[in-house]
Amino acid sequence: NSMNIRHFELCLNSTQVTVSAIKILCIFLTFFFTVSCGPSASQKTARENEERKRECYLVHGTCKASCNSWEYVYNHCNIEPCCILREYQKPTPKRITTTVYAY
Repeated sequence: NSMNIRHFELCLNSTQVTVSAIKILCIFLTFFFTVSCGPSASQKTARENEERKRECYLVHGTCKASCNSWEYVYNHCNIEPCCILREYQKPTPKRITTTVYAY
């Protein structure tokens, strides 16, 4: 009887060790796959596009199909350019210089 009880306790202890090992293994695998995967390429591209659009709006630009002649391309939002108004410069009147010729 004592031999059967001792065998039962040994089996019980080894089962507890096995369950603990499996729990640790599951925790490790969960951590490993969560950290190693990272964002997919499409998520990364989408995030980069959103950052470029945000940067365009921060410099008071507009993402559109093409820029007008009074705008310049700052960067590209996705495939369309980020157009920013050129600074307005008041035209300066050119002075007409005449020379007086003495005869």
